[in-house]
Amino acid sequence: MGWAPSLGMLWLCLRGTNAFTFSGGGSKSISSVRGFSARAHKSESLEHHAYAQGGSIYARRGHCACRRKERSRDRRPKMHSGVPQRHTGIDPSDTRVAVLGGGNFGTAMAYLLGRKGVLVTMVVRKSEVADSINNRHINSAHQSDLVLPDQVSATTDAAEGLKDVDFIFHAVPVQFSRDYLNHVAHLMPADVPVVSLSKGIETSTLCLMCDVLAECLGEERPIAVLSGPAFAGEIAAGLATAVTVACVDRDLANDLMELLATTNFRALYSPDVIGVEVGGAVKNVIAIAAGMCEGLGLGTNAMAALVTRGCSEMRRLVSVCGGEPATVFGLSGVGDTFGTCFGPLSRNRQVGLRLGRGEALSVILGSSSEVAEGVATAQAITALVNQKVRGYRKD
Repeated sequence: MGWAPSLGMLWLCLRGTNAFTFSGGGSKSISSVRGFSARAHKSESLEHHAYAQGGSIYARRGHCACRRKERSRDRRPKMHSGVPQRHTGIDPSDTRVAVLGGGNFGTAMAYLLGRKGVLVTMVVRKSEVADSINNRHINSAHQSDLVLPDQVSATTDAAEGLKDVDFIFHAVPVQFSRDYLNHVAHLMPADVPVVSLSKGIETSTLCLMCDVLAECLGEERPIAVLSGPAFAGEIAAGLATAVTVACVDRDLANDLMELLATTNFRALYSPDVIGVEVGGAVKNVIAIAAGMCEGLGLGTNAMAALVTRGCSEMRRLVSVCGGEPATVFGLSGVGDTFGTCFGPLSRNRQVGLRLGRGEALSVILGSSSEVAEGVATAQAITALVNQKVRGYRKD
């Protein structure tokens, strides 16, 4: 069975190359892409609170790129005392978090955590943005109508922002992450977990963020990935949101789910780091294609067909990369795809909409201060399929 033309059609429109398909060999004969492989336990669901028996997936490149070593006890946030239970909870007032990046989503996460009483330091590029956050509790560059809690501060000095933190949230766009992480890696306290909020595939290496983080910060650094249908504006507005936290370490995942949990925000667990990352990357490409479909006036039937076949391609790519195909049916796969393709809030969908109406890509990208990750990811997926998948053909 060949791949449907949704992702290939998009790159055809962006770059002028032919659409791609997969021929009848399928993905079952492919063992890895960039050396990714997986040992996954069988469970009723890969995205859940109740941890299934049998261990967790280890998405490995060589030896696991997303592996963590045990955090020393003095680095773990202090827990509430009381009756022993499986997970006792994090004391927000005794927890410090650094958010690297001051974009829409980084700001929304800082707001969410600050509202819980967590002390959050945003590390931003521009001094005027830091001054605005510190003096007026407003990010003047992004979500300027949102008043941040007193617990949220900002700095342009990464050393200051990373000092004595318990968690680091990385919200820098994928294509800029490697340079940024290489610049600040020596400032990060040892064994402090890094949570990636960035979605995409690095075009120069075809690496997922878990590999970029491991290569820049060391393969023993605790790493987790947050993904799912979570628009920054709706998080800030207190609307109900559910996301996926993917990590090979269940204890770290428990800490993060507890840290993020509010009345209106909930994180669910998946051990499939690769599946969650691939889903989060591919959905941005599908969203551009969906926007183009609307911009061209192709109708609801065509839109539904394109998104459905795009999700099928996502599932095959997850399998090729060593993830679990079932992960696509969770929040980080179809959940995120539906939100970006059918809702009005996606930057990637807006790029596609304007492309479909005839605007030049360079004009569209130049008119926005936010990064539409799907544009670069479309290139990365094309290169990944072209280089790594047997049975590949163009027509």
